[in-house]
Amino acid sequence: MFCGIYKLIIQAIVYEPGWGRTDLHTYTMDYGEVIELVDDNTGASGDITVDVDTDDMDNKNIVAIRIKTKDLAMYGDTKLNLGEKDIKDHKYSIEVDLENGSTVEYSPSNWPYESIEFTPTKSGVIEIDQNTGTIHSFEHDETISTTVVATAKNNGVKASFNVTVVGGDYDFIGYLPVRPFSKEMEDDYKYHFDRDDQGFESDDQENITKVGVGFVDTNLLTKSKDLSKGVTVENDIDGQYLWIVTRRPIQYAANINAGVNSNMIPTFTIPLTTP
Repeated sequence: MFCGIYKLIIQAIVYEPGWGRTDLHTYTMDYGEVIELVDDNTGASGDITVDVDTDDMDNKNIVAIRIKTKDLAMYGDTKLNLGEKDIKDHKYSIEVDLENGSTVEYSPSNWPYESIEFTPTKSGVIEIDQNTGTIHSFEHDETISTTVVATAKNNGVKASFNVTVVGGDYDFIGYLPVRPFSKEMEDDYKYHFDRDDQGFESDDQENITKVGVGFVDTNLLTKSKDLSKGVTVENDIDGQYLWIVTRRPIQYAANINAGVNSNMIPTFTIPLTTP
């Protein structure tokens, strides 16, 4: 409840003969905004000394760097920001120990401590924004990895982690005249595909002879590097099925009760428009 930015104002009352009726002279010094109190692990703790003349903090150098996840994985031509999860749900996060005894999470957007430099050991795989720590992967035909060395600029303290860029893989989405299961299997609870609640379907779908994922031709689908960024696909043929082929399992495509009766957040939504 006390989080926020605080100013430092010093008021000194000095005895000075002949000053006013009380011989007391009041001096006020406004040093402006000095500290910010936060409620997360991005803030320092313990004994902290702030030099208000240089707007700097004493003992702010790094004595240890810890990479929370040693191995990160990305698809080509994508970005991974600090605090986000990679394609394997591993969080990209860095903790550092400071000279003043504090342990803080590295947050470049609000970082008054010693800076960290990132150096990939192999060129052409990724690049890292030194100001934000964001990793940008390059597109490759084959999967390739590189080690990244994180170095404290003043003390030279180092830590390393690996980044693997998955090459040649894409997600696909689009409409095909391919049924997911045969009519005899679609009422099976194991497949979560109950025909009884599909009243909007037409009889034409009963005539589709191609059944099963083996008939899905990804060359006929729209290719996407990241389905979460939004992809537009069109269909003007009744009875076709929407197929989504991904490189990672889909936990759920949409949840109409998200935020109401569920703690599930949809991975993506499918807005429909009239052609």
